[in-house]
Amino acid sequence: MKNVIILSFGELWLKGENREHFIRQLLGNTKKAIEEFNATIKRTDGSVLVCGYNPDDEQDILRNLSLVFGYSKIVKAIEVDADEKKILDAVVKQLADISKPITFKVQTKRTDKTFPKTSPELNGIVGHKVLTTYSHFTVEIHNPELVVGVSIKQNKKAYISFGEEEAACGLPVGVSGAGLSLLSGGIDSPVASHQMAKRGLEIVYINFESFPYTSLQAKQKVLDLAKILKPATLSKILIYCNIKEIQETLNKNTDKKYAVVLTRVLMARICDEIVRNPKLLEERISNKKLLPKNKLSMLITGESLGQVASQTIENLTVVNNAIETIFIRPLIARDKEEIIKIAKKIGTFETSIKPYEDSCTVFAPQHPITKAKQKDVDLELARIDAETLIKNALSTLEIVEI
Repeated sequence: MKNVIILSFGELWLKGENREHFIRQLLGNTKKAIEEFNATIKRTDGSVLVCGYNPDDEQDILRNLSLVFGYSKIVKAIEVDADEKKILDAVVKQLADISKPITFKVQTKRTDKTFPKTSPELNGIVGHKVLTTYSHFTVEIHNPELVVGVSIKQNKKAYISFGEEEAACGLPVGVSGAGLSLLSGGIDSPVASHQMAKRGLEIVYINFESFPYTSLQAKQKVLDLAKILKPATLSKILIYCNIKEIQETLNKNTDKKYAVVLTRVLMARICDEIVRNPKLLEERISNKKLLPKNKLSMLITGESLGQVASQTIENLTVVNNAIETIFIRPLIARDKEEIIKIAKKIGTFETSIKPYEDSCTVFAPQHPITKAKQKDVDLELARIDAETLIKNALSTLEIVEI
């Protein structure tokens, strides 16, 4: 009899011919999540078993596994041989510490059809054993306080469990390509990155700083957010790009009410260059293992429609028109309370609200344009040498391992 953890596949079962590719990626991600522990990962009957670990490490392993996208359920279980007596003995032993009156039911799943008892028959046998052993247990089929799970697998083992937890769900990170995520120090962008990783996207972060207008604490805050997200997103690098010259030039040469939308246009063009020119990263990274395995193909931002002046349909459209790369905005229809709720759940909220301002606040106008027209934006851009500013900004790229 030994402790194991059972991880159930989520929507991977819907993937048809691509299923094996998704599962291989998921198994690799699972291995990374618990590589610090001496544990074994085995695939069996539509699930993954984690076993062979030190029981003292179980809670830490469970915490790490709960962040791995691709599983729907996590179950702590006891493994025994698929033998009726051993199953009954294990159930009785595991319930011995429950002294108060409690309702229960038995739920058997039998993927090994050669096991001599059907699932309903084993439900009755186990239930009868519990009732005759412990007088304070009562059967309740519809709403029990405790579900005794018995899973008979094709490996001739039985797994006894007493409840399950919801896992991270989603798709394994890496199966949906890669994207460049604009990570600020605010609440929204870390949530957007997390939500796209949940859909299987490999995430590379970029942060636009304006040192010395923005502080080193603000820069560190962004790295801290990336580190908080890493167990879920598996991201390896954060790119810093200094846009001080861009913001100084816009403030001096353009209509100040266009400062925000023009800055976002130029930020988008910088990101577009990085996505379309892989050598910009390859030439700056000596450890090639840090590079994304997939080719960057999209940009991710934490924008929510109408949340602030820069996030109107008109302004978002102007930014979209500035580049070839597709923009993905996973939070576009969420309100602030919904975003904050997710931020608290994934652990980024407390860091995001630390009072270190990001580059968005530099030279920010009191009354920014909210419905920018393309022709007017083009006229403002004509007042500056955008190509040189973008080139200079790209020369400041600093890549940090998370």
